[in-house]
Amino acid sequence: METSRSSVFGGTALAVSVHAAMLILAAAFVMFGLPKVMRVYESAEVALPAATMLAVNIMQSVQHYWWLMMPLVVLFLALDGVIHFSLRKSARPGFAATWSLLVTAVQGAVIALLVALTCMPLRGIAG
Repeated sequence: METSRSSVFGGTALAVSVHAAMLILAAAFVMFGLPKVMRVYESAEVALPAATMLAVNIMQSVQHYWWLMMPLVVLFLALDGVIHFSLRKSARPGFAATWSLLVTAVQGAVIALLVALTCMPLRGIAG
């Protein structure tokens, strides 16, 4: 079964766009959500669990050195596009969908973990 070139490019562009949107969502949480949550913690003067502090420290490093992260993001998206395109062009294009779902699931899991680790101590403050 021969896949048209425009179909391969279109599918790859869609997959990479979804993955880029997930990265933008993570960046928005780090840049805008994290400072608000940290102000709540600072005003409540609560000791944060070690896992939460690790997540906060990682996100603050990303926040301060975002300009170093940009080449890594571009490299990730380029590599993602090459892998997706190669899989879609191969004899088994179903692997491209599997790749896309796997990358999206990993990105979603990382975002959910960071949000959970950052916001979980809020239950103790509110309660």
